[in-house]
Amino acid sequence: MTTAYHSSITQALFTDFLESRKFQCSVLQIGANDGVNADFISPRAIKNNWYCVFVEPHPLYFQQLKQHYSACTRCFFENAAIGLESDGTKDLYYVKDVHEGNQKLKGIASFQLSHLLGHGIREDNIDREPVSVVTLQSIVDKYYLFDVDILVVDTEGWEPQVFQSVSFDRFLPKLIIFEHCHLSDEKFKTILSHVGSSYDACKAEFDTFMIRRRF
Repeated sequence: MTTAYHSSITQALFTDFLESRKFQCSVLQIGANDGVNADFISPRAIKNNWYCVFVEPHPLYFQQLKQHYSACTRCFFENAAIGLESDGTKDLYYVKDVHEGNQKLKGIASFQLSHLLGHGIREDNIDREPVSVVTLQSIVDKYYLFDVDILVVDTEGWEPQVFQSVSFDRFLPKLIIFEHCHLSDEKFKTILSHVGSSYDACKAEFDTFMIRRRF
């Protein structure tokens, strides 16, 4: 999840939504990381046995993610990145040496080298890994997630490409949560425009909540 831990506003908005759903939800999480690092989905998903699809491109973090949810029988996993076209690969940049006391550095893996450099990571401590790329539409179609309760997107500035790889004509999550703190105003508005007018948006400290008006 995000490199900046989610604010109390985020937690409150999320809890309000869960209460309205009686804490029974389905989830599609893009950029799921290891399932532990600054993750507000994980404790509730495990406790309430949610139906979840997790998408994570980094091979090591993906294995850790699967291990974290190993007892969950309703969780499914895709080791891929989301992009505008399927069947390709793209280099993912990540911190080479992540120590026990600095696990949040897992959360800054990005397709943009400049993103890691901007976090103060030395170039000699950055590695890259070619990862598979699929569209969000292909994930939605594969798992029949057209009416999923919660879509979470945290991809370190890659969010516009994620949203633009699916049509919101048929894909209608009840709640969308995406990290906006790495986005320009223009890219932020592009996401809102693409998702469409069926949602009310609430911008918190690091994340934006978009709630479907009728569900």
